[in-house]
Amino acid sequence: MSAQATDATVAEQEAIDAMYGGFRALRRLGWREAKYIPRDGSRFLCIELGSIGIHVGAWIGGEGSKNGWPGSVFVEGGDDLWPSSPILWKPLGPQATPPPAAEPKEGR
Repeated sequence: MSAQATDATVAEQEAIDAMYGGFRALRRLGWREAKYIPRDGSRFLCIELGSIGIHVGAWIGGEGSKNGWPGSVFVEGGDDLWPSSPILWKPLGPQATPPPAAEPKEGR
């Protein structure tokens, strides 16, 4: 293996380790894996990979839905809903809106 390939592999593993550390920290803060998202139409907080925000979402559609569409998570944005693929979720709780999004860092 070349030195360049080894450097890339080391950098990738460091990035994976950082991502896993963040995942574990969020789990300790009450976040759950997306496979456990409630599918009853209730609203919840969610985090999508590649996003720095916490969004309000809900499962819409699926078996038993009036429109017959397959179910999916949609997040609220402005006055619209957007399809989402969250990796973590947490009950919305008593607050009606998520905490403000962090400011993007330079270069994102």
